[in-house]
Amino acid sequence: MAKQHKCVFIAGSTGFSIYNLQSANELQEHYTNRDERTAIAVRLANTHLMAVVTSAEPKVLKFQSDTRKRFICDYKYKSEIQCVKLNRMRVVACTKKALYIHDIKDMKMLHKIEDLPPIDFGLCAFTSESLLAFPISSMCGELQIYDAMNLKAKTSIKAHESPLKALALSPSNSLLATASEKGTVIRIFDVTTGQRLHEFRRGVKRYVSIASLTFSICAKYLCASSNTETVHVFKIDLDKIEKTKCISDSTSSDEVDTQESRWTMGYITKAVSSYLPSPVTDVLTQDRAFATIQLDEAGLKLQCAVVKFGNDTKILAACSDGFLYIYDFDEEKGGECKMSRAHDLRIPLIQEIDEKSMDCDNKNSKPLISNSVQPATISYASVLKGRENDRMSESDRCRDMLEAMCESKSIFDDIHFPPVAVSSN
Repeated sequence: MAKQHKCVFIAGSTGFSIYNLQSANELQEHYTNRDERTAIAVRLANTHLMAVVTSAEPKVLKFQSDTRKRFICDYKYKSEIQCVKLNRMRVVACTKKALYIHDIKDMKMLHKIEDLPPIDFGLCAFTSESLLAFPISSMCGELQIYDAMNLKAKTSIKAHESPLKALALSPSNSLLATASEKGTVIRIFDVTTGQRLHEFRRGVKRYVSIASLTFSICAKYLCASSNTETVHVFKIDLDKIEKTKCISDSTSSDEVDTQESRWTMGYITKAVSSYLPSPVTDVLTQDRAFATIQLDEAGLKLQCAVVKFGNDTKILAACSDGFLYIYDFDEEKGGECKMSRAHDLRIPLIQEIDEKSMDCDNKNSKPLISNSVQPATISYASVLKGRENDRMSESDRCRDMLEAMCESKSIFDDIHFPPVAVSSN
């Protein structure tokens, strides 16, 4: 999910689709490509630029425009691509044991981070300010914060005793959320200092596999999904975090722990904590989920997010069963959330419309459907230089990449960005 968690991507055996949520009840299909089986599809937020990896070519990263339906450029790696991250300055491609950082304007490779432990499922996090977080140990939950803009390492954090399973950076670029392979504890860290600011307990009895961690846009909430039927939403006390940071600047670490305990523990807990083993004390001091979602079955892969539609706050859950579930969320009381809507994404919406029953006016509002991505077009100067039709110069690539990075004003982009006719004369 992207564009403030209101844009949903579906990739599968028939290609990929992009859906936009205008409201909790209104889901519109923006773009569909039915060329071939798709492994990864990512869109640069609020633009026309898309990065795609197909199952037939898992080592090739392709860029295309969703309005021009045109291939722009590609980049081939030595091993299969696990995930792709984008912002307006950088492209990060993650393979099994390396991270590649590119300039998004021309796809020039700026830096390669090698000798990493195996990165399962492309575990990394990336922000709009080019902060990159990734694991650096397969024995414990240690990670590195890297400045992809200036190409230098910043902070290393030992977040957990067990290897990492999930990572998330807040939209404000200041907070980092982590979970280990055990999945019982979720921790919040300060990105700049590496200080642990908050700790949540998801469960005690059993270990689980955390599938995703997602901050809300305001960073007040953190969604955690796993291989169980329960989704947890944790409430982050931002005022408490700021106080913790201030105390850290003026006191020793021992004093910070003392002050922190005054805020997180009640009087009774404080009184008995000194007589209990450390693991038991940790359980008492860790906050629990503010709200929960109960799915119909366990084992579903899903992405969750807290989203605002005007004055209404909802939780979105995009599941591997092909549905987008929407739940009501009470920001004051929390508790168990009730499902208010379910959108079926298993079949492209265009196929669900009976065109015979459509009015002429409605036919003009079809989503963008592409059955074939066109090859790259070259400039007149390139033709004069004798360059092949399917080969682009660096200036051609930069032109198309920058054009695709223009902000999208509407989900129906051709209305606001009409195609430019190219004359063959």
